[in-house]
Amino acid sequence: MTLNTAHFKNIMSEQFTLRPMTRDDGPAFAQLTLAAPDTGRIHMTYHYRGDPYESLSVRQGDFLGVVAERPGHDGLAGACLLRFRRAQIEGELRPSALLNTLAVHPDCRRQGIASALVEWCVQAGRKRFGDEGVIWATIQQGNVGSVRTVTKFLPQVISKRILNVPMTMRDNPPGPVSDWRVHEAAGEELARVADHLNRFYRDYNLCEPQTAETLTRWLAPTVQGERFRHYLILSDAAGETLAGAGVAENYRLGELHVEDLSFGLRALNAILRLVPADGVSRDIFVSKFWHAPGHIKALRYLLDHIRWQWRDQATMTLASVDAADPLRKAFPLRLWTPAPRLSLVAAGPVSLSSERLIVYE
Repeated sequence: MTLNTAHFKNIMSEQFTLRPMTRDDGPAFAQLTLAAPDTGRIHMTYHYRGDPYESLSVRQGDFLGVVAERPGHDGLAGACLLRFRRAQIEGELRPSALLNTLAVHPDCRRQGIASALVEWCVQAGRKRFGDEGVIWATIQQGNVGSVRTVTKFLPQVISKRILNVPMTMRDNPPGPVSDWRVHEAAGEELARVADHLNRFYRDYNLCEPQTAETLTRWLAPTVQGERFRHYLILSDAAGETLAGAGVAENYRLGELHVEDLSFGLRALNAILRLVPADGVSRDIFVSKFWHAPGHIKALRYLLDHIRWQWRDQATMTLASVDAADPLRKAFPLRLWTPAPRLSLVAAGPVSLSSERLIVYE
């Protein structure tokens, strides 16, 4: 992608430059993320297992990145990513881009780098899809710096709307239900899964409509020759599908290291055991979940089954759900569950209604 760099010379300090991310930036990007953990309520860093750029490609799909460099600084001074897809916005299918993974090295802060990175991404999004698309981001509760920076360019704010739900793996399988069975969807079943997802999420914002082909592409990426994603469905004795959920084996790409917990969270974790004693979390991420009308218990059972099936590979199951969504009842959420809240910020030709539920994955 070619961007007009003349404008960036005007907004940047002479102390740094911006350029598109390339495959060769992978190792430096990994070092940057280690040096610049999320500064929200829970501090954590991501440790890549393999080639960082390949991992980004698997997780992000259609994306681009920008990096900042500063003379005299060893490595990247900052970086930001933009992930593209088409999504439902206020009942209409529009192009969208998720701005994510904004990071600035601690030695390079307070120089305008974060603002320049965000503006670069916003301009790149507009260059790709013009004014009809929506550019958006989520920001963890407590990350005041990111709120201040990103809302300069994405001014609409829906506060504390998304819950990041952590779930322990199960030590035992869920109790058997005689006429329920769980299996992995494949072939012609994917078309039926797509129909279920589209009906279930037809009134949500930021939902990506599905077809058998889009689900096949979503399931296609491999890591070291093995599939990275799976889609599981729960059916009854008559063969009717009652619930479904996708699973991404994030532990194949890297590990999340929890760097710091408040005293209260440490005490709570001693009881809940969400974070292992060594602070290293290997997670699976569950998304694209749905249930047939009146069958939320089927989805709850399916999530329990997933937490049991991957118990030897992962230490935690993660999911994101709208805090106002009845779907949250499918998750083992308690008043004391440390589920960080994310605010959604956006900019586009239409505002996102706070009355509509949101899909975030």
